Amino acid sequence: MSALLDSLDDSLPGGELGTLLSYPPELRFLAARGMGSKLYDEDGNEYLDLLMGSGPLILGHCHPAVMAAAKAQLEQCSTCYQPTASIAELASLIVSASPCGEKLRFVTTGAEATYYALRLARAFTDREKIVKCAGAYHGCHDYSLVGFMAGDYDPLAAPVNSAGIPEGSSRTVMLSDFNDLDMAADLMQQHGDSVAAIILEPILGVVPPRDGFLQGLRALADKYGCLLIFDEMITGFRLAWGGAQEAFGVIPDLACYGKIIGGGYPTAAVCGREDVLNLSVFANRANPDYVLFSGTFYANPMAAAAGAATLRELAKPGMFDRLNQVGEAIRSGLRDVIDEIGISAQVVGTGPVYNVFFTDQPIVNHRQIMSSRMDLSRDLLLRLARERVLISSSKGWLSTAHDEADIQQATDAYRKCLSDMVEAGLL
Repeated sequence: MSALLDSLDDSLPGGELGTLLSYPPELRFLAARGMGSKLYDEDGNEYLDLLMGSGPLILGHCHPAVMAAAKAQLEQCSTCYQPTASIAELASLIVSASPCGEKLRFVTTGAEATYYALRLARAFTDREKIVKCAGAYHGCHDYSLVGFMAGDYDPLAAPVNSAGIPEGSSRTVMLSDFNDLDMAADLMQQHGDSVAAIILEPILGVVPPRDGFLQGLRALADKYGCLLIFDEMITGFRLAWGGAQEAFGVIPDLACYGKIIGGGYPTAAVCGREDVLNLSVFANRANPDYVLFSGTFYANPMAAAAGAATLRELAKPGMFDRLNQVGEAIRSGLRDVIDEIGISAQVVGTGPVYNVFFTDQPIVNHRQIMSSRMDLSRDLLLRLARERVLISSSKGWLSTAHDEADIQQATDAYRKCLSDMVEAGLL
C-alpha cells in the first residue's frame, strides 16, 4: 500500500485531507476499516481510536444497528432529492429531543449549519453584527474563522485565521471571552442594537461553562433583541439526550447539530424557533426577509437512516450514563498519571470528551488554552500516534464502544509518552 499512500502527495495539497489533523510522513497511513473502538490500517495494524471520526461515531465504528439501517436505505435509494421515511424520522427525533426545537432545516456539514444560522439571524433581526467567543470553531466559513486561534485580541478588530476572507465579513464579527459574562455585557452595551446573534459552543472545545454564564448570555440576547445560537456539534446528543440545552438548562433560539445526527455519514441541521426557520419557506421567496437554503445532498437519506438508527440507540436507558462514566474514567486516570509523574498539566473536559493542557493555570477560556504549551500538546499527539493511540489536535473523543480495557490502554500510553517527554527534558 506504500505506493497508494505516496500517491496522496501527487493528488492532495500537502498529501492531506485538509482537516485540522496532520501527521508527518512517517506516521501517515491508509485507514482500512473500523470496528468498535478500534481502527485498522491497510497493513493490518490496530489503533485505539480516540478520534471517532472527529466525533460522529458515538456508538463506535460499525455499530450493527447503524450498519443495518444504512444498508437497508442503500437498497432503496442513496439520494433522491425528495423526503424519505428516514429523513422524516430523523427530523422528528431531533425536533422532539431539542429543547428549542420547533422546526429544522437539514444541510450537509456543520459549517453550513452555523453559516445558515447566522444568515437566519441577520434576516430575522435586520442587523449585521455577530458576537462569538474567541477560540470557538464553528466551521471554516468566513465568519467562523474570525478569532478562531486568537491570542491577545481587539474584540472589535479580531484576527482571522485564513487568507482570502473579505474585510467586510471579518468586521461584522466581535469577540468575547468564553466564561466572561462581564466582557460580553460590555460589548452588548456598546453595540447591542446592531447585533443579530450571539453564537457559541456551550462547551468551548472541552471547557465547560461556569455557573451562570450561559444563563447570562440568554438574558443579554433577550435584553438586546438578538438571537442566541448554540453550536451543538460537540454537545448535541453527547452530553444528554437534549444536548447542552438539557445539561445546562438554557434554551437558545437556534441550535446547530452535526456529527452524531448522521451516524457516520455527512449531515447537519439548524433547529429552533418556528418563526425564524419559517423565513426559509420557499413559498415566501418574494418576501424581503426570505432566506434561501439549498443543497444537492441536504437531508441525504443514507445519512438520515444512519442518524436515526444512532439516535434510537442513544435513546435507550443508561446510554448517557455510560458516556459520562467512560469520560470521567479517562480524566481520572490521566490526572493520576500527571500526579504520578509530577508535571504541570491540566485535564479538562465534560461528558465523553477531554483534553490535556500543559499549564499550571486553570483552563476557563481560550486565552488560557493559547497560553499553555501548545507545542507540547502537538508533541504528545504524535507520540501517542506512534503508540497507535489516535487523538485529535483539540481533544479525545470517547464512545459507548470504549471499555475499561481501552481506558487502561489509553492511560498506559499517556504514561509512557509523558514519561518519555520528561526524560527528553521537554517537561
